[in-house]
Amino acid sequence: MKWLIAIILIPNFVFSQKDTTISLKDNTNNLVEWNTKFNFTTNGLNQSFLNSFTKGGYISDNVKNKWLDLSKESNILYFELNNSISYQNNAKKFGLEIADRNIINVSVSKDLIRLALFGNYNYQNQNLNISNTNIRLTRFQQCRFSYSFNYKKLNVKTGLSYIVGNYLTSYNVKSGNIYTANYGSLIDVNYEMSAFISDTANLNPFANNGNGFAYDLVINFKLKDFDIKAYMYDFGSIKWNPSSIIYNADSTFIFSGVEVDNILNFNDSILEEYSNNEIFTNENSKITSYIPAQFGFNISKNINNKKISSYSGGINFKWQPHTTYKTTSFSEIFNDGFKESNYKPLIWGSTTYETKYMDIIPTFSFGGYSNDLNIGTVLKIGKKKNSFLLGTDNLEDIMNGENAKALSFMLQFIKQF
Repeated sequence: MKWLIAIILIPNFVFSQKDTTISLKDNTNNLVEWNTKFNFTTNGLNQSFLNSFTKGGYISDNVKNKWLDLSKESNILYFELNNSISYQNNAKKFGLEIADRNIINVSVSKDLIRLALFGNYNYQNQNLNISNTNIRLTRFQQCRFSYSFNYKKLNVKTGLSYIVGNYLTSYNVKSGNIYTANYGSLIDVNYEMSAFISDTANLNPFANNGNGFAYDLVINFKLKDFDIKAYMYDFGSIKWNPSSIIYNADSTFIFSGVEVDNILNFNDSILEEYSNNEIFTNENSKITSYIPAQFGFNISKNINNKKISSYSGGINFKWQPHTTYKTTSFSEIFNDGFKESNYKPLIWGSTTYETKYMDIIPTFSFGGYSNDLNIGTVLKIGKKKNSFLLGTDNLEDIMNGENAKALSFMLQFIKQF
């Protein structure tokens, strides 16, 4: 768990939660972009909570209670680090992109945080709800080919990505309760859980442990003076190789202590009754996981103003159902994907303010993984064929230090020729 959280705290450049394609002039035939994007977001717990896991040391009950007060009934922690390079040929209307993506998506209940911080002693004769707890860690590479064309009054861009999956770890507690009787005389655990782990024999960072495809569709059109964009990005999945591990559990486990006749003869065989219970079923099989897809639309308008050149807004959705290994109807997977992505619809608006040396693009948004108000800005330096962009979606949290709930930055270099 410590190395997982340590990855989150590595200082890198970060990216936005929405479609943030920067509009560029169409009078150049070739466009090359380098993007480094990072996003770390929670909807309750702050940076001090995570720092305590990496730095270690004593954690007082006052600090624990403060964290508990900050937590929600469902606590979201999301991390994504992307690096990509792309080429766009506007004359021939095609593009290529190669990307490396690392994603951590976690949701835990408030009662599970109580249990982790204080144990079960303080919750005697109570039921702790651990339902809807899930942890997903994914790393993969993506090679995308895109092509655009005009159809009547529409400009349509399609994309197809080939995906190489490196690793997947997924835990999902669909339902669960933990009951502790008075004085700990009995512990009753009810749960329905599944876990999926990709091939552990090959842990190379660029190992080919699974393959898949993803699809893009973007439609642009004009409505009077407004530019409208509807989009779907990364609608796809990865099929992991047959060496993947599947654990399933749907049972009730009651522990009422162990009777020991002679403390001097206590050994592992005394616990045999409990350790031999078939709590998990283990299957080696092919499993399918889904990458985070985005759906939404943007609306923008160029205006004749010496300083403000345009304004825009939109709504963004994310879709990512849990890993599956059984045949499930498409409608069920599609409906579950929006809820299980841990992402609330993100409503956003921005404008572009032009100065002599740079463009300033402030953004206001609400929703996403934090399900909160976010204030961001992007600085676009360079007016000609070379542009450098630096920005964040969480300007309000940069100065909050250990109280920050979200950290995001994006770095982009664009060359036109």
